[in-house]
Amino acid sequence: IISIWLHLIYIFGTIFKIRIILLIMRLILYNVEYFSGNDGKTLNYFSFPFNRILKRNRIKKEICKSLKRYNPDILGFVEIDKGLFGTKLDYFKRRLNMPYSIEKVKYHFVNKFKILKYFPFFNKQCNAILSKFKLHDTKFYYFKEGLKRAVLESSVDIPEHISLILVHLSLGFNEREKQINELISITRKIGNPFIIMGDFNTFGGEKEIKNLLKNTDINHPFKTNKKSKIFTYPTYNPKKRFDYILTSKEIDVKKYEVLDLKYSDHLPIMIDFSVKK
Repeated sequence: IISIWLHLIYIFGTIFKIRIILLIMRLILYNVEYFSGNDGKTLNYFSFPFNRILKRNRIKKEICKSLKRYNPDILGFVEIDKGLFGTKLDYFKRRLNMPYSIEKVKYHFVNKFKILKYFPFFNKQCNAILSKFKLHDTKFYYFKEGLKRAVLESSVDIPEHISLILVHLSLGFNEREKQINELISITRKIGNPFIIMGDFNTFGGEKEIKNLLKNTDINHPFKTNKKSKIFTYPTYNPKKRFDYILTSKEIDVKKYEVLDLKYSDHLPIMIDFSVKK
């Protein structure tokens, strides 16, 4: 009997490693809205800033604690505050055992936006990718249109070589449409399996990415049954799909889930995936 119990303890003690053994990776995408704890109600966007600053450290800890339960291998952060005293990425890297990361301020301070680089509100706002596996061949570039322009691209070997692309698209429809067309061009140049993730701000719904799906070799893993949750915004009453994880057809998405983590105005997305041989 003792040996049976020891065997069961061993099994449950190692169950979190099963994904690695089966070469199934877990990716979570989360727009954390600078750890403000905003649930998406309009009034919360205009709440007294001092109150929001006071609770950010607590929200950061709660998010980290929740993410740790899901044990992601790759993590995409949208709207993470770089902070006046260094990036908050270090906090997550240590506690989630994700030693590799890239980050980039999401704005391109050129032309009419040049003045914004002198304001902490703008020059500390980043997007980031964290990983348990080494990131390499990292590139940063910008869309030609919109205020939110940064595109983060990096590669990871798990052991198959895949590219990770993180974006945060514009709030304006016209700029967003042009950015999606640029994303089509970017996608066509990738010669290996890839994952595109980010906050697409698709106020008009999934039809806004119709051309992206039609004109690229992209798999759309969100085609789930009617009972599955697909909406990610606003947190208090999700009715819109803003956040996407799109993959090339070589990637087999085995699980897709919108996580019920209510620490931001967006809900996070989690996928488990493997790369087809």
